[in-house]
Amino acid sequence: NTLSIVQGEAVALNSAHLQAIDVDSANTTLFFIVEDVQGGAFRNNRLNVARVTEFSQPDLLAEQIAFVHDGSLAPPNYTVSVSDGI
Repeated sequence: NTLSIVQGEAVALNSAHLQAIDVDSANTTLFFIVEDVQGGAFRNNRLNVARVTEFSQPDLLAEQIAFVHDGSLAPPNYTVSVSDGI
């Protein structure tokens, strides 16, 4: 995944940033898990939650998930995995 962001700003995520496909499950049931987040935080705008560690693919596709840079000089870094809940 790639993410271009200005220091101290936020960017709404969409399928250009992350996308997952599971041949055994509907794509609407997939969710992303973010760990080891450095340089900022993921925010769910729909739920008005400032820091999330997981979010659904439908929320991502609706651009309800944003990455908010913390203003530091270090570039953001994080690990992403995907689950279908099974």
